[in-house]
Amino acid sequence: MLPQVNKTLAVLRLEGNRITNEGAVAIAQGLANNKTLRELYLSNQTQKTFGDQCLTEYAHLLEVNLTLLKIAWRLDSRKGFALSKMLTRNNEINRRLKTGKEFKV
Repeated sequence: MLPQVNKTLAVLRLEGNRITNEGAVAIAQGLANNKTLRELYLSNQTQKTFGDQCLTEYAHLLEVNLTLLKIAWRLDSRKGFALSKMLTRNNEINRRLKTGKEFKV
């Protein structure tokens, strides 16, 4: 999987494609070990929103991936709040790293 081994890609724009739940899950699984991607854009897919299985996979992704700072997509799920909270944590870790401060996960 390209996202897993790529060492330079910082922004991935996939807006307006035909990404399904299964495709979005595959992206999440590929990004679990990625250390360079900061922003992921998944808005305006043919499928209007992603399902709970997909969002659960992104929650697992954000448990281990501390470098992803932004995901742009449309969510109609209560899991959206938990994902936003994890992205906020990643942004705080990023700020601390930039200023040389320690952080706890």
